[in-house]
Amino acid sequence: HSSNASRSWLTFLCHTCSAMAQVTTEPAVIPLGYKGKVVVTFNPAGTDMASQTTCYAHTGVITTEKGTWICAPDWGTNTDKYKLTKSGSNWVLTIDDIYEYYACAKNMEITGLCFVFRNQAKTKQTEDFLIPFGFEEKEPVNQARPAGVTEGIFYDANDPTKVTVSLYAAPSKSGVTTKNVYIYCDANYWTPSNKYQCKKDGNYFWYTFTGLTPGKEYAFQYAIKKSNGAFVQMSDPYSTKLLHENDQWEPKAQDPTLMPYPKGAVGYVTVIQPGKKAFAWSNATTNFKRPDKNNLVIYELWVHAFSPKRSFKAVTERLDYLQNLGVNAIEFMPLCEFEGNLSWGYNPNHYFAIDKAYGSEADFKTLVDECHKRGIAVIVDMVLNHVTGNSPHVKLYGGPEKLSDNPYFNDKQHLPHSDDFFEDWSHVNYVKSYISKALVHWLKEYKVDGFRLDLSHGICTTTCSGRTGILEYYYNEVKKAASDAYFILEHWDFSGEREYLVSKGMMCWENTNEAYQEVALGAYSGGKSDLNAANKDGFVSYTLSHDEQRPFWKAKTYGVGTIKTNEATRVARVPAVMAMCAMLNGPQMIYQFEELGYDYSFCSNEAGTAGNTIDKAPFGQKQEQPCHDTEGKPIPESLGWYTNSNRMSAYQKVGQILQLRTKLAPSTFTGNPTSSDLGYGRALRSVIWGTGNSRIFVLANFGTASQSYTLPTGNNWYDYLAGSPSQLNGGKSMSIAAGDVKVFTATKYTLPQVPTKYDFSSAVGVEDLQDEPKASIYPTITSSFVTIDAEEEISDVQLMALSGQTYAPAYTAEGLVNLQDYDAGMYLLIVRFQTYERAFKVIVE
Repeated sequence: HSSNASRSWLTFLCHTCSAMAQVTTEPAVIPLGYKGKVVVTFNPAGTDMASQTTCYAHTGVITTEKGTWICAPDWGTNTDKYKLTKSGSNWVLTIDDIYEYYACAKNMEITGLCFVFRNQAKTKQTEDFLIPFGFEEKEPVNQARPAGVTEGIFYDANDPTKVTVSLYAAPSKSGVTTKNVYIYCDANYWTPSNKYQCKKDGNYFWYTFTGLTPGKEYAFQYAIKKSNGAFVQMSDPYSTKLLHENDQWEPKAQDPTLMPYPKGAVGYVTVIQPGKKAFAWSNATTNFKRPDKNNLVIYELWVHAFSPKRSFKAVTERLDYLQNLGVNAIEFMPLCEFEGNLSWGYNPNHYFAIDKAYGSEADFKTLVDECHKRGIAVIVDMVLNHVTGNSPHVKLYGGPEKLSDNPYFNDKQHLPHSDDFFEDWSHVNYVKSYISKALVHWLKEYKVDGFRLDLSHGICTTTCSGRTGILEYYYNEVKKAASDAYFILEHWDFSGEREYLVSKGMMCWENTNEAYQEVALGAYSGGKSDLNAANKDGFVSYTLSHDEQRPFWKAKTYGVGTIKTNEATRVARVPAVMAMCAMLNGPQMIYQFEELGYDYSFCSNEAGTAGNTIDKAPFGQKQEQPCHDTEGKPIPESLGWYTNSNRMSAYQKVGQILQLRTKLAPSTFTGNPTSSDLGYGRALRSVIWGTGNSRIFVLANFGTASQSYTLPTGNNWYDYLAGSPSQLNGGKSMSIAAGDVKVFTATKYTLPQVPTKYDFSSAVGVEDLQDEPKASIYPTITSSFVTIDAEEEISDVQLMALSGQTYAPAYTAEGLVNLQDYDAGMYLLIVRFQTYERAFKVIVE
């Protein structure tokens, strides 16, 4: 639809010569300033309107200052003024005077007309047609690209007033080619103009901006005419900064310097900045020594939920909290530009740009630099299995509906694997080159230390038989750029591929979450509580990732005895669980706030159910469907946990244990443990590292009663966590309380000072949003209307399909949203308030 309804992502340029729908005018080229008669002829061939008996125009004008769809009537206006007359197979609309017909001010500069054609009932309609004035399409000039220009955005090192952009547009599988490419920008009011026509070099279309102001930002899009008459308006696939219609919400709050969204743009817009000042990296980054990959203690972090400010700046301010905790790496959930502003990030659309909902590029670079100053490596989660429909590589070939004709994606009807999310890349040579460039970009531009690849077992071509070779290609490209960079895979194939990939130097996730759930709740006798799988090099074991249920929610819900009913008893078990992860062999990972015993469910309801089950590796049995609660749960400061003695005692103890591995004695944890006792059926679990004076003995009691044990012989021991100055004899019999953890060292270490209280009241970022407006919707399954029940006035409502396509459904001031005109399926209903936005899942029947 147009401005008064939801806006289509796909438009068509008129004056085509194809057999598809087209619009022609008399005069054929309407000059700027024209005030006379215009006859508009619409050929409905190939559209839903081809068989209709009535045809109405929803129409407006394009202006210099306000963009498209100005002076348009309300959507669905059925008056004779907008009714077309049938002429053979065409429909005709006569406009006697442009300014009188549209009731526009006489001093308004009209630069074009906009049309959507529909039937009387509004059940059938076309896409948008835009008719720019003073424009007549010409064949592109064939000219070789400047030296060094391949595809993407190229800044002239010798002239900061020039930028060359280049788009590679190979033919589709069926042979549809790119006929013409124009640059849309403020200078041409986001309409086609011959001055901004790209030159052609084979399948490359390129344009050089000149006369730009160094340091100033400029916005542009490609306007692409295809050989079949289709027209695509899109961003550059190599964009490092983007604008979008919803930037006025979270992104604008995080970065007030963001440019306004251009009025004539559609979807994502590329931002370029010639003469941009380089970021001043500190010596800590330029000389950063990455911790050994098998001695990593990783903290997985979602920026949105880590603080009420949900920004890079707020994470930066809390780095002392993570440094004191003792982790030596942070794994950020996906940061590439993703759909909407509230997301885990596993719905990306551009790989070279950071999502602005968390802040600016400079904010993230500052965060990376500050991590390196504290000895903390930065790992970024990358989603290379799929992208959404707003990816330029999807849009260029007709969108999600045309994947079968897209040379870079797998057809939804013939996916080579079972993980069907959005648009599935086919990792052919072009795609491999594009993605490897993106990975290298993050290493060099943002100085990150490595990657975690989401759904790596789905990184395939039309089959998955060669995926290990594809992963080796990406790994080798990363290693060329940074030989010690981390390369972690979420690889759930068990036919020997994981072991092979680890043997090549990569790391694989090892899902040990269920074992830690069991020991957290006090169920240590069953086979699920075996911790041996978490004790090996090359595999990132974890107590919890974003895809599993929280161990201490399980303890609160199903715990044995007082573990379930008594918070102090339950939270006192946190250090034991953390220690028997972080102190085992190989790289280990915890999820944010586990150090505090976070005990809210990952599901949207605290019953912890998601409604269905799936086969979840590696247990080979039916598991509860992982809940993906992107709306978030209470954060620690809203619960008062940063001053809560139980929670902060757990944090302090975990910090002291982790620092022994990452700071005080990292060399002891190199190689393999000298012995371990981690199997199920026993309350006590232990591991011993090192020899002689480097020995470290870690013991945890996962039972519900005290247990006796004997200190290992061969040397005397210091009780590390007690900070005791005296030694204990090897072979001494001792007792450990239920849920407790003991750490003994052959060498005396000074116990680190870890705070038991934090005050984050001065955190930087947007205003404190702990008191977000309460909002809910009902019903969540509907064929007609949804009601939004909210405390704060609603500013806007947007509907997003799983394909990434967005719509603007009609809604009333009372919060009644009309969904009856939308296709059946699952959507996100995004509700925007003045200070916040919230997304709800809704199913249209």
